[in-house]
Amino acid sequence: MGLGSSKLNVISNGGGSFDVESESTPGKYYTVQTGQAAKKAGVPYSCPCPSWVNNTRGDRTCKHTDEVQSFVTGKIVDKFSGIRPPQRGRPGYSESERCPKCRARTRLMKATGVCNKCGYSEDKKKAKSFKERAEKEVIITNETMSKVMEELGI
Repeated sequence: MGLGSSKLNVISNGGGSFDVESESTPGKYYTVQTGQAAKKAGVPYSCPCPSWVNNTRGDRTCKHTDEVQSFVTGKIVDKFSGIRPPQRGRPGYSESERCPKCRARTRLMKATGVCNKCGYSEDKKKAKSFKERAEKEVIITNETMSKVMEELGI
């Protein structure tokens, strides 16, 4: 089941609770939630449907919990769809600039005028701290992710 391929109607109730419409009985909703039953089974969501309760596969999933997982993932992807992850590996020539002091070629030197190798700064200030750089760059931390999930009611 891919993102956006939602077959079942999912309604977020907030606080980790979701109502998922039954596929076989339209109009009937199962309340999928995070809680004691899910924690005991070692999975993120529990569901009162017969498929989840009588699950013999050992993975404790059903189409309702799968649908909620897809719904939550889709919401997070939508929220962060415009954010590119930091590039890895050696920067290309056009993506970097050479530091006049140590001659190292870095992306940070091109973006901010500060060399992350020797601390040289074009405006003669001390190298910018992580917090100062984070204001210009997009950095997703666990705290940020928790806040977004809370805003989305997930």
